[in-house]
Amino acid sequence: MYGRCLGGGSLYFRRALADLVLSEDLAGSEIALYDIDAEKVELMAAMGRRLAERAGTNFTVRASIDKADAVDGADFALSSIGGCGAEVTSNVYHSNYHNADIRIPAKYGICQVIGDTCGPAGMMMALRSIPPISSSVARWKSAAPLWCCSITLTRWRYSAVPCTNTPT
Repeated sequence: MYGRCLGGGSLYFRRALADLVLSEDLAGSEIALYDIDAEKVELMAAMGRRLAERAGTNFTVRASIDKADAVDGADFALSSIGGCGAEVTSNVYHSNYHNADIRIPAKYGICQVIGDTCGPAGMMMALRSIPPISSSVARWKSAAPLWCCSITLTRWRYSAVPCTNTPT
């Protein structure tokens, strides 16, 4: 099997990566981690390779900063992207967009500590995530029949949606 992860340089993905490389059902599979931050995605891929070696599952993990490479030929795709602004950034929590997510509700008496998953700031972050996720799903649908899963933050909470270009 060939899996791909968009946002694979995210620290949120480390637990999901461990689950994948430890899965006996996926033994011998490959996962390509894609991210806009080459340094972070290579660090995550190196961690994945170490985990796979220790698990003895013959799992291959590689890094990519080329979105087409990260999707083409995939049997499944995982998305851990989100929270970007008008342009994609690798430092969401220090962006002007996220700062506004926190400041605007605070102005009206709604204080949030992080504001990335719930409340007004979480809603704004989610709405900004729709365009990059939609473009990824369109790319996935044209690449190959596969399953698209969205991983939310640090838990393996996901939703699986069949993304297929196969006629029904």
